[in-house]
Amino acid sequence: MTKRELEEVLRLTHNEDEAHVPLLSQIIKNQRANQSMNPTSVSEGCQTDGGESSISMEQKLKEIDYKMKEKLSIENAMPYKVLEERMVQYKRECDERVRREVEAEVKRVKELDLAQMRMEEASNYRKKINEFQEELDALHKEKIKDLK
Repeated sequence: MTKRELEEVLRLTHNEDEAHVPLLSQIIKNQRANQSMNPTSVSEGCQTDGGESSISMEQKLKEIDYKMKEKLSIENAMPYKVLEERMVQYKRECDERVRREVEAEVKRVKELDLAQMRMEEASNYRKKINEFQEELDALHKEKIKDLK
């Protein structure tokens, strides 16, 4: 590369009276003019490698992905959990309703049986009373015949 091309790449101003000044001097002069060499303005950076004991960036990303997937699966399961809770509640309500219906039916059947037994007993007593009445009538007729 020529001096002119380097000046263009480094964006140095090209003056004809500075044509004889070395390129390095022009770069330093330009840097001072831009105050990039100012000691009050310092740019530092540090990159550390923890060695084998530290977790690699790829492992950290995989761990973050795993935690997010786990959290997402829990959040996705929430509607199913709510649905499951609703189904359990519905089942309890149905079981309670069936229990009440069965109790009511059992009570109705017991009342019917009791009423039927009362009717049978009443019928038996009427038969016995009729039999006694017939016996008394027969006895009365006999006594009347004996008296005549």
